[in-house]
Amino acid sequence: FGVAMKAGWGLTGAFWCALLVHWALCAVPGDRLAGLPGLRAPLGRQYSGDVDIGQGKHMHYVFAETPHNASGRPLVLWLNGGPGCSSLDGYLYEQGPFWFDRETASGLVPNPWTWLREASLLFLESPAGVGFSYADADYVPDDNSTADDGHRFLTRWFARYPEFKGNDFYVAGESYGGIYVPMLAYRCALDPAINFKGMAVGNGVTDWGMPALANDALYWYKIGALAQPQW
Repeated sequence: FGVAMKAGWGLTGAFWCALLVHWALCAVPGDRLAGLPGLRAPLGRQYSGDVDIGQGKHMHYVFAETPHNASGRPLVLWLNGGPGCSSLDGYLYEQGPFWFDRETASGLVPNPWTWLREASLLFLESPAGVGFSYADADYVPDDNSTADDGHRFLTRWFARYPEFKGNDFYVAGESYGGIYVPMLAYRCALDPAINFKGMAVGNGVTDWGMPALANDALYWYKIGALAQPQW
């Protein structure tokens, strides 16, 4: 992860280059987005930028405010899994405000299932080296350092957006988020400066043995090595 990995697998390079230019031009400390390439809907209040967390690491985030009473609704941090998957997958494919137009395969359209109906969403590309997050020098991340870096990011992010420090805060994720989420949530629960309320994990990895056993059993059944009664 010492060198920032390319984001947006399967997407056109032109889109991501244009998107990066938009993010790079945002002013600090506001980081307010003025627009997104191909967006055919109102943008709403969204922000993006890098947060320097020390030790030569710079964490990229995208923050989307709910249009429904943002000051009183929860704030949810979202982490995609991997390890090594960009949380922009969540932003552009899953619960974010927009997704790609599936009819024309071009442009962005509103996501009817976005979680913004209930909460503001903070997407973090973690650890440094994933997506647009980067480190100044090569390093070897592990689960503990990733959780520590995530906590440092949150401390600095809340300093940048103090108006959200009082909101109920949740950590959520999927896949390897089964590791990322509880380890970061534990650190948040111990920090009195964070109004931590809970965590959520979907289809999470918690132990490599369990998913491996399930996959092996399915494979054995499909090739006829496991009979129907045993299956």
